[in-house]
Amino acid sequence: MIFTTSWDLLTSAANRGVTGCLKAAVHITGILHTWPFLPGHEVTALLCFPHIAWSIPFLEQYANSVIKISQEARVKDPSIKDVFGIFGAAKDTDTGKVALSKTAVRENTMTFIIAGSDTTASSLAATFFYLARNPEAYAKVAEEVRSTFPSASSICTGPALNSCTYLRAAITESMRLSPVAPQPLMREAEAGCIVDGEPIPKGLNVGCSIHTLQHNPTVFSNPYKWDMSRWLMDPSKDASEEKERIKEISRSFAPFSVGPRQCIAKNFAMMEMYLTMANVFWNLDFESAGSLGEGKQGEFVMKSYFTAFMEGPQIRFRKRKGVEW
Repeated sequence: MIFTTSWDLLTSAANRGVTGCLKAAVHITGILHTWPFLPGHEVTALLCFPHIAWSIPFLEQYANSVIKISQEARVKDPSIKDVFGIFGAAKDTDTGKVALSKTAVRENTMTFIIAGSDTTASSLAATFFYLARNPEAYAKVAEEVRSTFPSASSICTGPALNSCTYLRAAITESMRLSPVAPQPLMREAEAGCIVDGEPIPKGLNVGCSIHTLQHNPTVFSNPYKWDMSRWLMDPSKDASEEKERIKEISRSFAPFSVGPRQCIAKNFAMMEMYLTMANVFWNLDFESAGSLGEGKQGEFVMKSYFTAFMEGPQIRFRKRKGVEW
């Protein structure tokens, strides 16, 4: 969709170094976001953290190779209309000249690589972690997917996938407990800004931790417990009240941030996760195979860099009985 190329991480080791690079790149990015902004602050930060500074030139080099492969693919097949081709050829509407320099294209490519893969992968990891440890929820999602679609080839976006309420609830609850951008995304206060009754001086940076927001006990009962039923309508209760309850808790669910600076591709990311999990449940069974990533209270442990870094989970997959590949 973005570069018309596959990293082939499952069958080839050639590009696997980029996954370690992503971890280091978001680590140094998180440091730079909170580093005092002084002349040469980026160089100073890199000198102070040489063990992760290597990720920036590595990612730049990889971005250049991705750009080259993408361009070669479009030369061979002019019918290719991927996102990056449109993005790279963008022109200034006033002058008609190419709008972005090669440096800007490379920097945006690096952003696409991180934002378009690392975050979705982390959300899927969390979903696998919690479903593998909640057999009742696992069974409901599995039955729903396998009864909704007659074959793996029939799984696609549309009304059928949207009707999978258990699947959607499982992914949503996993993203609530394990948001992939947990630290505050700062905003500069404008004149007249008031937060919780407190006037905020103009120009002050303010932010709210998404992790804290989504673990607010006044909104989410037992907030550290994975419970997908909180996103489902309870048929034994009044329907209008249930809709209002879900609407209210949704106000404190913001894994993509909110407002004009929220993730521009959040709908695409959710589609990726729905399709991926639906295909996994149709073709495979899975279970927990170890405790990597599991915290003391059973939570999926995250490290807050810029986006979240997670280790694990260890999952054992096996082909589902009766399914032909």
